[in-house]
Amino acid sequence: MTRSISEIGAGLAPSRPGAPLLLPLTLHIVGIGGTAAMGAALHAAALGALVTGCDSHLSRETATVLETAGVQVSDESDLAPVNRATLVAVSKAITSTQPNHPQLHAARAAGLPIVSLQQVIADAAASRGGALLGVAGTHG
Repeated sequence: MTRSISEIGAGLAPSRPGAPLLLPLTLHIVGIGGTAAMGAALHAAALGALVTGCDSHLSRETATVLETAGVQVSDESDLAPVNRATLVAVSKAITSTQPNHPQLHAARAAGLPIVSLQQVIADAAASRGGALLGVAGTHG
């Protein structure tokens, strides 16, 4: 299936410059096992956000790292974490291949803001007052 850039980003809040995360924050990450998703989760949790997530292909090692950081990981069919969230983040890898993912559908139905993982990472960097270095041309 080939989808356009606008289709892949449909439903995501527009990108903006990083701004400090506003706490208290309950962040739910769809596809939390990916490299960028795990990084976003760990940064947000370290800043004091309550972070939950789901992933259908989560390795035991990744699950251990996330759980050690206090991140709660659930099955994709469990919509309760989405319903408790104040913000949902997702990788465009998910929006490009699973635009009707049940957790994204639930977030949209609840009117929750949905942002890219990159936005969460930029906001986490702004929260720390530090610079952000991005590496392009890599997967994840």
